[in-house]
Amino acid sequence: MGVIDVSADAPVYVIACENMIGGSASLHEAIETSGGVGTANVSFPNAAVDRIVPLQQHADPLFVEVETFYEWVIETKGLAERPPLQGVTWVDEIGPYIERKLFTVNTGHAIASYIGSLFEKETIDEVLKDRRVRQVVQGALYETSWLLLEKYGFEAKEHSQYIQKIIKRFENPKLKDEVSRVARSPIRKLGPSDRLVKPARELIDNGIEPNELAYGIAAALTYYNPEDSESSELYLSIEEDGIVSTVEKYLQLHEGDTLTKLILEQYHLIREQEKARVS
Repeated sequence: MGVIDVSADAPVYVIACENMIGGSASLHEAIETSGGVGTANVSFPNAAVDRIVPLQQHADPLFVEVETFYEWVIETKGLAERPPLQGVTWVDEIGPYIERKLFTVNTGHAIASYIGSLFEKETIDEVLKDRRVRQVVQGALYETSWLLLEKYGFEAKEHSQYIQKIIKRFENPKLKDEVSRVARSPIRKLGPSDRLVKPARELIDNGIEPNELAYGIAAALTYYNPEDSESSELYLSIEEDGIVSTVEKYLQLHEGDTLTKLILEQYHLIREQEKARVS
């Protein structure tokens, strides 16, 4: 990574549009570690972005199909002035909006893909047509909604409408969003600070058992795609070291913890159901 060197006096804004908390701040830190920023006029405002972009199947790489919905939220904290951008929602603190998106859009998307894979579905809209999957996805999002309302004071009715809007986006048949795309990189998505384990742990800390989230996490642990390096690594870890050691290593959950017990119960149930289908 090189040095950003801006000679003009005009301010420069570098915005990392990633599904992570403090993405721009992390980029800023990485740039400084690699040699620094060449001007005091560069700002790194944190942002949250939301738009589904399925795998593209076009000969022209510049032709990209996306859903009509989009949301771009940028934090104003630390900015002397706002950059001249259109279609942006400006907020003082980005944290609540990052987690609202991460624990709703990303959580729901991931759970739909992993459970959909169990039932051999090809696309996310097909997944949501299955009432078994839809019930779990919706249940998980109402589990995370309790957490979001408690932490940040979002209005309950508005958040419920937000959840239903998200599910309708997943159901869009025009996107043809492949389960394999959404489910890829399960190790990252099962990380202790990511979309599945983090809200589940926080619910446990508040005395609530996140049963639907636990089922989604267990489904992610059973996901296997040989073309996905993280999926292959996770599969190999379970085969060689066992499910308990794998959960400790990748999810950073300990044997005997309430959440670990919930996940393992669902994991073994899924495995038993798989054996029953084969036989």
